[in-house]
Amino acid sequence: MSSGLRKEMRAIDRQILQIEREQQKTKAEIKKHAKKNDIDVCKILAKELVNSQKAVSRLHASKAQINSVMMNMRTQAATIRMTGAVEKSTQVMQSMSRLVKLPELQKTMTAMSKEMMKMGIIDELMDDAMESLDPDDMEEEVDAQACYDYDR
Repeated sequence: MSSGLRKEMRAIDRQILQIEREQQKTKAEIKKHAKKNDIDVCKILAKELVNSQKAVSRLHASKAQINSVMMNMRTQAATIRMTGAVEKSTQVMQSMSRLVKLPELQKTMTAMSKEMMKMGIIDELMDDAMESLDPDDMEEEVDAQACYDYDR
């Protein structure tokens, strides 16, 4: 479809060039008859020149409309491609949604969080127990106890 439109645009361009060549010839004829003082012929040629300029303007308008149609077609084609891409991504999201069960995932994450909290508490208790078994602290306690017993 767009190749046919491009073909029409080239045909319009050829028509415009042909009319412009004719305008140049008409202008030369007007100058030639103006030197001879043929006013009637100059008027007829001037009307022809004005009509040809109007024709060129109409051809330019037609070319612009064809160009507009081509751009609209491209826009529609791009929209159709975009719609297809969105449909595919929607299908992928639906598949992912079916694979991932949100309530089950939430339960698993909650259980995991509880287990991690338990581990954190156990780690703290273990650290506290290990600190109480620290040999440096024990020596101080023994020294303190010894001093206490000695003072008595």
